[in-house]
Amino acid sequence: MAKKPRPPGRTLGAFICALSLFLLIPGPPCVGEGTVTISWTILPSQTLSEFPRSTAERSVLHPFELPRPVEDFAIHEGVVKLAVRSNVPWTVAARLDCEEGRPLLSGAYFLFGGEAIALGCEHIPLATGGLGEHLLVIEFTIVVPREEIATGMPLERTLIFEVFPSAPVE
Repeated sequence: MAKKPRPPGRTLGAFICALSLFLLIPGPPCVGEGTVTISWTILPSQTLSEFPRSTAERSVLHPFELPRPVEDFAIHEGVVKLAVRSNVPWTVAARLDCEEGRPLLSGAYFLFGGEAIALGCEHIPLATGGLGEHLLVIEFTIVVPREEIATGMPLERTLIFEVFPSAPVE
Protein backbone atom coordinates (compact mmCIF):
# COMPACT_ATOMS: atom_id res chain seq x y z
CA MET A 1 0.00 0.00 0.00
CA ALA A 2 1.36 3.42 -0.95
CA LYS A 3 1.83 6.14 1.63
CA LYS A 4 -0.27 9.23 1.30
CA PRO A 5 1.83 12.40 0.85
CA ARG A 6 1.53 14.89 3.68
CA PRO A 7 0.13 18.29 2.87
CA PRO A 8 2.91 20.95 2.72
CA GLY A 9 1.32 23.07 5.51
CA ARG A 10 1.64 20.26 8.06
CA THR A 11 5.31 19.68 7.28
CA LEU A 12 6.11 23.42 7.59
CA GLY A 13 4.14 23.63 10.87
CA ALA A 14 6.05 20.67 12.31
CA PHE A 15 9.36 22.26 11.27
CA ILE A 16 8.49 25.57 12.94
CA CYS A 17 7.39 23.76 16.10
CA ALA A 18 10.67 21.78 16.26
CA LEU A 19 12.72 24.94 15.61
CA SER A 20 10.99 26.83 18.43
CA LEU A 21 11.66 23.99 20.87
CA PHE A 22 15.33 24.00 19.84
CA LEU A 23 15.59 27.74 20.49
CA LEU A 24 14.18 27.34 24.00
CA ILE A 25 16.92 24.95 25.10
CA PRO A 26 19.42 26.93 27.19
CA GLY A 27 22.97 27.24 25.93
CA PRO A 28 26.14 26.82 27.95
CA PRO A 29 26.20 28.86 31.18
CA CYS A 30 27.99 32.23 31.17
CA VAL A 31 31.17 32.39 33.18
CA GLY A 32 31.81 35.37 35.46
CA GLU A 33 30.09 37.56 37.97
CA GLY A 34 28.35 40.88 37.69
CA THR A 35 25.58 43.07 38.92
CA VAL A 36 22.79 44.30 36.75
CA THR A 37 21.02 47.48 37.78
CA ILE A 38 17.76 48.39 36.17
CA SER A 39 16.27 51.82 36.79
CA TRP A 40 13.62 54.00 35.28
CA THR A 41 12.50 57.56 35.61
CA ILE A 42 8.90 58.69 35.71
CA LEU A 43 8.73 62.11 34.13
CA PRO A 44 6.73 64.80 35.90
CA SER A 45 3.27 65.23 34.48
CA GLN A 46 0.85 67.98 35.48
CA THR A 47 -2.35 69.10 33.85
CA LEU A 48 -4.58 72.03 34.67
CA SER A 49 -8.14 72.50 33.49
CA GLU A 50 -11.03 74.75 34.27
CA PHE A 51 -13.53 72.74 36.30
CA PRO A 52 -15.81 71.06 35.17
CA ARG A 53 -14.36 71.21 31.64
CA SER A 54 -12.13 68.30 30.87
CA THR A 55 -9.66 69.82 28.39
CA ALA A 56 -6.39 69.36 30.23
CA GLU A 57 -3.43 71.59 29.48
CA ARG A 58 -0.56 73.12 31.44
CA SER A 59 -2.33 76.49 31.52
CA VAL A 60 -5.83 77.96 31.70
CA LEU A 61 -6.70 81.33 30.15
CA HIS A 62 -9.17 83.48 32.07
CA PRO A 63 -10.25 86.45 29.95
CA PHE A 64 -11.71 89.38 31.85
CA GLU A 65 -12.83 92.93 31.17
CA LEU A 66 -12.15 95.77 33.55
CA PRO A 67 -15.03 98.19 33.97
CA ARG A 68 -14.33 101.87 33.41
CA PRO A 69 -12.83 103.28 36.60
CA VAL A 70 -15.29 104.32 39.27
CA GLU A 71 -13.73 106.88 41.57
CA ASP A 72 -10.02 106.03 41.72
CA PHE A 73 -9.87 102.39 40.58
CA ALA A 74 -11.10 99.86 38.03
CA ILE A 75 -11.94 96.64 39.85
CA HIS A 76 -12.57 93.13 38.53
CA GLU A 77 -13.70 90.43 40.96
CA GLY A 78 -13.36 86.88 39.74
CA VAL A 79 -13.63 83.25 40.72
CA VAL A 80 -12.06 80.39 38.83
CA LYS A 81 -12.34 76.67 39.59
CA LEU A 82 -9.27 74.71 38.54
CA ALA A 83 -8.67 70.96 38.47
CA VAL A 84 -5.04 69.90 38.93
CA ARG A 85 -3.77 66.40 38.13
CA SER A 86 -0.15 65.65 38.90
CA ASN A 87 2.22 62.78 39.60
CA VAL A 88 4.66 65.10 41.44
CA PRO A 89 4.27 67.99 43.89
CA TRP A 90 2.99 71.07 42.04
CA THR A 91 2.47 74.83 42.21
CA VAL A 92 -0.29 76.80 40.47
CA ALA A 93 0.68 80.37 39.57
CA ALA A 94 -0.99 83.31 37.83
CA ARG A 95 0.28 86.09 35.57
CA LEU A 96 -1.04 88.64 33.08
CA ASP A 97 -0.86 88.30 29.34
CA CYS A 98 2.35 89.92 28.09
CA GLU A 99 3.80 91.13 24.84
CA GLU A 100 7.56 91.32 24.31
CA GLY A 101 8.14 90.78 28.04
CA ARG A 102 5.86 93.64 29.11
CA PRO A 103 2.39 93.25 30.64
CA LEU A 104 -0.49 94.50 28.52
CA LEU A 105 -1.93 96.13 31.63
CA SER A 106 0.46 98.03 33.88
CA GLY A 107 -0.07 99.06 37.48
CA ALA A 108 -2.46 96.17 38.21
CA TYR A 109 -2.63 94.49 41.61
CA PHE A 110 -3.82 90.98 42.32
CA LEU A 111 -5.67 90.70 45.64
CA PHE A 112 -5.62 87.12 46.85
CA GLY A 113 -5.53 85.59 50.32
CA GLY A 114 -5.38 88.96 52.05
CA GLU A 115 -2.34 90.15 50.07
CA ALA A 116 -1.99 92.74 47.30
CA ILE A 117 0.62 91.58 44.78
CA ALA A 118 1.79 93.57 41.75
CA LEU A 119 0.44 91.74 38.70
CA GLY A 120 2.60 91.47 35.60
CA CYS A 121 4.56 88.95 33.54
CA GLU A 122 6.09 87.24 36.59
CA HIS A 123 4.32 84.19 38.01
CA ILE A 124 2.50 84.69 41.32
CA PRO A 125 2.34 81.38 43.25
CA LEU A 126 -1.22 80.78 44.47
CA ALA A 127 -1.40 77.18 45.68
CA THR A 128 0.74 74.07 46.08
CA GLY A 129 -0.13 70.43 46.53
CA GLY A 130 0.96 66.85 46.35
CA LEU A 131 0.36 63.96 44.01
CA GLY A 132 -3.11 63.17 42.75
CA GLU A 133 -6.17 65.13 41.69
CA HIS A 134 -7.11 68.41 43.35
CA LEU A 135 -9.86 71.00 42.92
CA LEU A 136 -8.98 74.64 43.60
CA VAL A 137 -11.45 77.48 43.94
CA ILE A 138 -9.54 80.74 43.54
CA GLU A 139 -11.35 83.96 44.45
CA PHE A 140 -9.44 87.07 43.48
CA THR A 141 -9.73 90.76 42.74
CA ILE A 142 -7.76 92.74 40.18
CA VAL A 143 -7.40 96.44 40.97
CA VAL A 144 -5.98 99.02 38.57
CA PRO A 145 -5.54 102.70 39.55
CA ARG A 146 -7.36 105.16 37.30
CA GLU A 147 -4.11 106.85 36.21
CA GLU A 148 -2.85 103.53 34.74
CA ILE A 149 -5.79 103.30 32.34
CA ALA A 150 -5.34 105.45 29.26
CA THR A 151 -8.38 106.93 27.53
CA GLY A 152 -9.62 104.62 24.81
CA MET A 153 -7.42 101.78 26.03
CA PRO A 154 -9.03 98.34 25.54
CA LEU A 155 -9.96 96.91 28.92
CA GLU A 156 -10.12 93.25 27.86
CA ARG A 157 -7.19 91.30 29.25
CA THR A 158 -6.29 87.71 30.07
CA LEU A 159 -5.16 86.22 33.36
CA ILE A 160 -3.12 83.06 32.80
CA PHE A 161 -3.08 80.25 35.37
CA GLU A 162 -0.25 77.71 34.99
CA VAL A 163 0.88 74.57 36.81
CA PHE A 164 4.55 73.71 37.48
CA PRO A 165 6.44 70.97 39.35
CA SER A 166 7.54 72.22 42.77
CA ALA A 167 9.53 71.15 45.79
CA PRO A 168 7.88 68.46 47.92
CA VAL A 169 5.06 69.70 50.12
CA GLU A 170 5.54 68.87 53.82
